[in-house]
Amino acid sequence: MSLEGLLVLLLGVVVLITPSLALYPKPPPYEHKPPFPPIFKLPPFIKPPPFVKPPIYKPPFVKPLPIYKPPPYGKLPPIYKPPFGKPPKPVYKPPPYVKRPPIYKPPVGKPPKPVYKPPPYVNPLPIYKPPVGKPPKPVYKPPPYVNRPPIYKPPVGKPPKRVYKPPPYVKPPPTYQSPVGKPPKPVYKPFPYVKPPPTYKPPFVKPPKPVYKPTPFLKPPPVYKPPAFPPIIVKPPPFPPKGHFPGHPPFYKPPHKPWPPANGN
Repeated sequence: MSLEGLLVLLLGVVVLITPSLALYPKPPPYEHKPPFPPIFKLPPFIKPPPFVKPPIYKPPFVKPLPIYKPPPYGKLPPIYKPPFGKPPKPVYKPPPYVKRPPIYKPPVGKPPKPVYKPPPYVNPLPIYKPPVGKPPKPVYKPPPYVNRPPIYKPPVGKPPKRVYKPPPYVKPPPTYQSPVGKPPKPVYKPFPYVKPPPTYKPPFVKPPKPVYKPTPFLKPPPVYKPPAFPPIIVKPPPFPPKGHFPGHPPFYKPPHKPWPPANGN
């Protein structure tokens, strides 16, 4: 047998034996378990709100008060001059005529006699007449029957003996039994170091300087000075005669006339 035949035979044996060797129980798939807890993840970055510049206060415009201007200089009012001479005599005006009420005159003759009017007829009440004969005897009616409650009768014989009932059984709690042998020593496992999250520092914004605006200067109104006029001197009228004042007529008193008698005599 040549060398090539031996190699072919060896290759065939290897191919036939290899599948039979792969039938052994396979181990479970490998799972990588990290020895430490997962690394702390920072929270998502929240962008701070944009800075809004505060509005600058502008005071409302106040219209200045109008400047007082005095009225233009003109002519002086005319000076009062009372009428010259004697005042006119007052004209008498009599009061308006008022018609007198008529005089009452009683009727002449004898007064009429009063007519008698009888009162209206009223039907009289009927006269009571008692019934004739002996009155009927009253019929006795007994009161309605009321069922009486039953009379209590004690039971006859000896009373039954009391049966003792023990209280229900309550299972006692289990007694504590310490474990046998020495307890295992606790294994100290330090906590993994977790880096604290960085503290949030808001961006520093320099506040704007306040702009000072002084209040506008308001010129005070000029002080009013009245025009310089010469003083007006009014002379009083001459004193009127006794019992008379200008503008008021004297009080008129008409002559007294007696009233006529009532009967016309």
